[in-house]
Amino acid sequence: MEAPSKRRREDPASTSTSISGSEIDIEATPRQPKSFRPSLPARTSSQRSNVSSSRLSPKKQLVDRQNKPWPILVRQYGPDEAGLPSSLRQLWKDLARYSRGTKVIAKSAEEEITAAKATSPHLDTIEPWYYDDTATRDELGPSPPVTQVLSLLADAKVCSNEGFCEASWNMTVHREVLKLAMRQYTPTSDEEVFFIPCPTAKIMDAYTDTRGPSRKVDFCMLIEPQGLAADAIRAIQYQDQLFSQSLNHTDYQPLRRRPVALSIETKAPGEGINDAQSQLLVWLEAQWRVLERLSNRAEPPLPLPEFLPGVIVEGHQWYFVASTRSKTETILWMKQLIGTTEEAIGIYSVVCTLQYLAHWIRAVYWPAFQRLLSLPPLT
Repeated sequence: MEAPSKRRREDPASTSTSISGSEIDIEATPRQPKSFRPSLPARTSSQRSNVSSSRLSPKKQLVDRQNKPWPILVRQYGPDEAGLPSSLRQLWKDLARYSRGTKVIAKSAEEEITAAKATSPHLDTIEPWYYDDTATRDELGPSPPVTQVLSLLADAKVCSNEGFCEASWNMTVHREVLKLAMRQYTPTSDEEVFFIPCPTAKIMDAYTDTRGPSRKVDFCMLIEPQGLAADAIRAIQYQDQLFSQSLNHTDYQPLRRRPVALSIETKAPGEGINDAQSQLLVWLEAQWRVLERLSNRAEPPLPLPEFLPGVIVEGHQWYFVASTRSKTETILWMKQLIGTTEEAIGIYSVVCTLQYLAHWIRAVYWPAFQRLLSLPPLT
């Protein structure tokens, strides 16, 4: 029997602007927006994915995409890199300090840690400058109890010594680190920013040229919309009849109405950070396409976020990465070590960094995203 021909897929239009420094009035009532149904240019034959691409590794798929129109690229971050937004430079600078343990533990936790040093040599390397004497660390969230840090150290050591697979690392260690930093979503959660595991959520065909396993990540940090923002999102979902009524680039049910703010790709030790960065870049490029769809509902298009954050985890090691987008390419900037589950201070550093990123999502990313929900542009 002859196989049915595949429909042409369409790419959203690409736009790149920056978030201005002006305040955003998120209480303003948005006017009736244009339909969210896009009119997208058909892909040329050079842009369509070959069926055999689904058999390529994520790394080889990335190489394939680097030689096509609107390439996606991986680059080493440097603070002197031309064209990087100043907001990304500042965030990267803050995370570099946290990676060294500087002020990652609240002063209120010092007494508990000092007492535990008598029985746990894992805490002997905790130095005085790891504590924050100001209220800044407490404002990000609580420092984890020392008993949970020590328990996590033991679990991570077992995973490493016994050669646990990626899924086991995620269940035993990576998920537990995230839970020390913030809440996992529950129906009764009142948190604005939370995380969920989402290893089966894949990118919808409309938002990617890539096929195969590289279309997924392991965890996401989400925003729970409230009030006018929730109403605006529901209105967009009702208008959207092409893309499964999802606000995001996946039709995975928990992600349909909650904006994805940060994505996390994990690997077991030795599985290769190259595959992880390729998968995360494909995922983030699809997220950029969603944001551009939202932006292009207005005339002129609304400003996009200046960058998208991400995290890559390889066994013990946690890294921060970020993606920028221009009219010609999407780049994943690699990488800032933020901590490790091989030592106690490393866990405190990872937890502090994740709480810092959650705070950034509330203070910077969420207002920028809400701007995309409202017409005309808010001032």
